[in-house]
Amino acid sequence: MKNIAGRGLLALMLAMSCVGLTYAGVFSATPRSMRTLLQNGPGNKKLKLGFIGPLSAGHPLQGIGQGIQQAAIAALNATARIDFTSVASDCTAAKAAAGVKTLAARGVQVIIGEICSSATLAAVAEAAKAGVLLISPASTSPSLTGISEWFFRTCPTDSLQASILSQLLSQDKAMKPHMVYANEPYGAGIATALGKILGAGKLTTQAFNESEGFTGPLDLPAGTDALMIATNNIAAAAAIIEAGIAANFTGEVYGSDSLAVISFLEAVGTAADGLKLAVPTTGNDAFFSWFTDVWGYDVSSAYAAQSYDAVTAAIMAWEDANYAKSPARIRDAFKKLSFSGATGPIRFMNGDLMGGAYEILEIKNGTFVEIGVVVPN
Repeated sequence: MKNIAGRGLLALMLAMSCVGLTYAGVFSATPRSMRTLLQNGPGNKKLKLGFIGPLSAGHPLQGIGQGIQQAAIAALNATARIDFTSVASDCTAAKAAAGVKTLAARGVQVIIGEICSSATLAAVAEAAKAGVLLISPASTSPSLTGISEWFFRTCPTDSLQASILSQLLSQDKAMKPHMVYANEPYGAGIATALGKILGAGKLTTQAFNESEGFTGPLDLPAGTDALMIATNNIAAAAAIIEAGIAANFTGEVYGSDSLAVISFLEAVGTAADGLKLAVPTTGNDAFFSWFTDVWGYDVSSAYAAQSYDAVTAAIMAWEDANYAKSPARIRDAFKKLSFSGATGPIRFMNGDLMGGAYEILEIKNGTFVEIGVVVPN
């Protein structure tokens, strides 16, 4: 078990047909394909990899973008047979599409990114047009499922996150939840998925324009006992917390996984103590320790393990495609992959990762603490 300051004991195991957080095989900093490249090598052939994501200084999700990029670089450091190029697309659709176009023009065969679902939707269209493989380690919107044969992701979808959030509501005996969400693919995807799980009339919602932010006030129905927040906009999420305080709301508070960043803690301090989030696993213990040793660790490294798995998968698919230059051959090999990664078993169906573990975080004294793990069957 992890907390952001170090290691702790399991405080909670959610009942959701769960099994323990275990993985087949042992994590290695040089996975099968990289060891093969070192031992046998593809001659003078190189795989050209790219990354698009929030990297610009001052961007609220820059920490996640940097953590993902660091994990990608760490995955590549076992071999010099990879060219790696990054483009700051900063979670915007226009920049993401332009980033794919730029990387494709440079001969990149596989692109890791984007992390924001709305930006990834734009990137997918450009990747399909260019015939380049796109692998997102962090875009979770259900609207991306099966969107293109050129798209895969190494993170679970928001349908699973919504299932876990529903279990948290049940466990906390919260019967009248109200969700405030950004009206874009990520926020709307979580709201829609959770609404379907809870049933008609069981979830009230309030949408806002992500680019404009949340200006309030909260429209809380009488008897609301749970406030839920789903947005990539950190300032908006902080404003929702402030609006809850202004409305004297005293019920449970839950956030989407995008809020598991240091910038959110800096914005809210201890005002958000008690808020719970379900976030995709930061990796098994071996990966966590190794990543800590290499880069240091804070919660901004969310999705680093998924990035490592994405790069590992790309290299394995390239190897299985006999080091082909053709992105189409790498794509076809990618569909058949099955291996044990930093986040657990890696297999794909319709472009989606099959399964995926989640960690439950709670803000305590202004910091994130892991209180449980969920691994659905």
